[in-house]
Formats: sequence, structure tokens, C-alpha cells
Amino acid sequence: MTGTSKDASHPRRRRWRFAGGIALVEGVVVALSPDISRWTAIALAVAALVLYATVGRKARSRTLHDILWIFACSQALAVVMAVLSFFFSWLAYLVAALIALVVLVLLVVDR
Repeated sequence: MTGTSKDASHPRRRRWRFAGGIALVEGVVVALSPDISRWTAIALAVAALVLYATVGRKARSRTLHDILWIFACSQALAVVMAVLSFFFSWLAYLVAALIALVVLVLLVVDR
């Protein structure tokens, strides 16, 4: 990103952290809540990926592009957790713990 200020690139530099944090919270909610099904998470992920593919990739605004990327990525990660919890509930918790660990490390390493 040439020619952008440090503040303008803030979402881009931290988008993996945002996506991982959102996915972690959503994955735990889907796994523990009987009211929110895995199918709801999958439908939301499909909508997020379509929105990113049709709008986000062509957006002139870098901020809009990054926000839609974070949204799509977090939903894709949440679906991975939801699908894993369908087959292996213990594996979903392990993935959630690993995502939490990665997000924690990224936050600690950040200056």
C-alpha cells in the first residue's frame, strides 16, 4: 500500500486479528447456543463470501475492501469451526483454543 498513512492502513495490518477474534466468538456461540444453528453460520458465511467477491474485491475504498475481507474471512473460519463441531465436538474446541492462542500471541506481539 504505497502512499497511505499509518492510520489509514490500520485495518489492513490487523485484519487477521479482527477476523480470528470474530470467528472465535462466533464459533463458541454457535457451538454452545441451541438457538443458533450451524446452518445459520454457513448461510451467513456464504452471504459474506458472495458480498466480498462481488463488492469487496472491486471496492475503490480500501477501508470497505478491508472490512468486507474481515467479515468474509471471519465467517469462513467460523464455518470451519461449525463443521468440525458437527463431526468432532472436541476438535472444534481445540480449534477455538488454537485460534484464541494465535489471536493472543498477535495481540501480545503488537507494540
